[in-house]
Amino acid sequence: MGIFGPNKKDILMQFCNEVGGEYVKSGFFKDNIARVKVKRWVIYLKFVTQTYGGESSVTINSTRMYVHYSNKDFFYFKLQRKGLLNILGKLIGIKYIEVGYPDFDRDFIIKGNDESKVRSLFGNPIIRSLIEVQPYIFFKLKGNVLYFQENSIIYDIKRLKSLYQLFVETLNQLYSERSRKPRQKRKVKHRN
Repeated sequence: MGIFGPNKKDILMQFCNEVGGEYVKSGFFKDNIARVKVKRWVIYLKFVTQTYGGESSVTINSTRMYVHYSNKDFFYFKLQRKGLLNILGKLIGIKYIEVGYPDFDRDFIIKGNDESKVRSLFGNPIIRSLIEVQPYIFFKLKGNVLYFQENSIIYDIKRLKSLYQLFVETLNQLYSERSRKPRQKRKVKHRN
């Protein structure tokens, strides 16, 4: 524990202890990482400090959680809490997807490339409740990465565990929907 409370390493180690993860020290001047194996996936949590600029540099701390996911159908979504920019975006014609739950649709904006998949994913009440407890959220699936970021260090273990549960539930939902999708039969060529 640091002089002013828990430090990043302490938080990552406590998170690992509570969810059955592994703390990985990346080396000098590198980020420390927590990783948790869940079924076929490995979820990573790391605290990142980046400095930008020269003489008048700016340092930004962030919390990132991510997992590589085999996104064979190229599904994309991005979810965040509504803010002034999102309201302005809607006024100028940016299309957001509503999932059919008035309180959720009021508080969050979602972009995506498949409305039915977005509605199905966020129709899951567990996923919605795990999102609703987050005071800030930037959550997306793009390419082969499911990703969360907040531009501050999250020291609240309960909140980190809730984000972890959000990832687990989302991965399970995405995977179960993909496996329910009817597979196309391959045409077999017959030789005469």
